[in-house]
Amino acid sequence: MSQRHVVVAGSGNAALCAGISAVESGARVTMLEKADDNEAGGNSRYTAGAMRFAYESRKQILSLLSAPNDERLASTDFGAYPTSEFIADMLAFNGGEPLNPLQQYLIDESYPTLQWLTSHNVRFDPIYSRQTFEKNGRLVFWGGLTLEATGEGTGLVDAELAEFRRLGGSIRYGANCRRLVIRNGRVSGVEFDGPAGPETVECDAVVLGCGGFEASAEMRRRLMGKRWVKARVRGTPNNTGDGLTMALEAGAAFEGKPDGCHAVPVDRHMPDYANLNLPFIERKHYRKICYFLGVMLNAAGERFVNEGENFRNYTYAQFGRAILRQPGSYAWQIFDSTVDALLYDEYRFEHASFIEADSLRALVRELGDVDAERALDTIEQFNAA
Repeated sequence: MSQRHVVVAGSGNAALCAGISAVESGARVTMLEKADDNEAGGNSRYTAGAMRFAYESRKQILSLLSAPNDERLASTDFGAYPTSEFIADMLAFNGGEPLNPLQQYLIDESYPTLQWLTSHNVRFDPIYSRQTFEKNGRLVFWGGLTLEATGEGTGLVDAELAEFRRLGGSIRYGANCRRLVIRNGRVSGVEFDGPAGPETVECDAVVLGCGGFEASAEMRRRLMGKRWVKARVRGTPNNTGDGLTMALEAGAAFEGKPDGCHAVPVDRHMPDYANLNLPFIERKHYRKICYFLGVMLNAAGERFVNEGENFRNYTYAQFGRAILRQPGSYAWQIFDSTVDALLYDEYRFEHASFIEADSLRALVRELGDVDAERALDTIEQFNAA
């Protein structure tokens, strides 16, 4: 039997995992990536590479680490994040719906997936900088989020790409997939625009690892609603829904909740794609996720969420949606000097926009596009409570 040929569209974490798995299973694999080699990796490059997974013991954590001899480990308490807790957290985001089979599979296979990645030369580090606090001389992890890929998102895709190539996979850059080739009722290839013009690659199977559409304002409007046209895109400009479009044109059924997205509060004056002239690590600095240390006010000068309803890592991906729903689709985060030292560096990032004043009354008048008197009243009521 001849070696099967698999084409993978995209080169982010999902695509690279699919590519590694296919090569591992004996296939010849060609990866087609829309971007050049500097911008490849999809949105995975823009992430912190943090992994939520179920674990029961310290031993399970240590087996995944890039630096198992780190001296901090002796004073670190990882606790546990059992399957039952993962299920409870997932249900909290489900709007009263039970877990669907894919969600249950995600939970059940979360730790085995980390083991599989580790077996393919991907390593992880404890998230000391964002997920620990010190108590009685011990570093204690909280919120069920313990490890990130070494080198964050960039390190994750670089390690996976190196493994994919080591195993014999190949990747073509500047290959913009346009259409699935279907013969006799089955997918048998991909048409794409390459640097030299249109091309077609024949294959036995296609994996679409490029489903994101957040960089297309028109698809956001059509699938998520008109407010989402105003959303700023912090990630790659290349996620324009090509994989979804190809699948639907080939007759696939639409599934899922397109507005169930990861929407993070970001700097109001951030350019789309977060300034491509900056390194990936700096583009992340446009996010603004220390809201739990203060209050968020809309244009009417009113609070619209409970900023401290839960740990930050349970709310930051949802509060962007809440901000978009406000008048003008913006909000101000207000902090005082008592928490200044606790704010993440992104608040002092050279591209960050902020206003400072010596009193609350002076501050609210500087905001300009907020009802100043109502804002002052809201803050005074909050402080009094």
